[in-house]
Amino acid sequence: MANQIHIEKHAPERRKKAVTTLHCGCTCCCCCCLHTIGSIIGAAVAPAFSSGSRMPITYYYDEETGKEYPLIKKPGLSSVTFFWWLTSFFVFLSFAAGIVMSATGESVLITAVLVLLGFPVLQLASAIITIVVYACWPRYDKSRQLKHLAKITGGIALGSIVGGLIMVGIAFVFGAFR
Repeated sequence: MANQIHIEKHAPERRKKAVTTLHCGCTCCCCCCLHTIGSIIGAAVAPAFSSGSRMPITYYYDEETGKEYPLIKKPGLSSVTFFWWLTSFFVFLSFAAGIVMSATGESVLITAVLVLLGFPVLQLASAIITIVVYACWPRYDKSRQLKHLAKITGGIALGSIVGGLIMVGIAFVFGAFR
């Protein structure tokens, strides 16, 4: 048979015995993004926890009819909506800066990896700016909005920590710390 395949083991370079390990855990981009996934899930789910009571409806007394009517105020964006819009704006700015710094196609890929790795930092920056804005904004439901922002910030921190712990656990399983 002339079409046989022969496999030959070559000696390692520089006469060292090398151990090839599976690059997973702390050296793989997929694994490093677990803290990002955790922070996104934490920020998305956190405002719904223990919200319990609905926002109170205030009433005003109409002197002409002698009845009380619900007062519906339109205060603008909620703090949660503002936070997510600001986070999206920071992601857009990151990609715009990555494209402007280098016109090659690789810059977008590198920027995407950096945004994925640093997304919890972008979220924390958005949360801090949103807290400052809503602390200064004269709203009748300011305490409720700040409570939601505190939950979001806690969700970001907790989600990042849990994702990081899962990442380290996967690294131990695959032997990245040998």
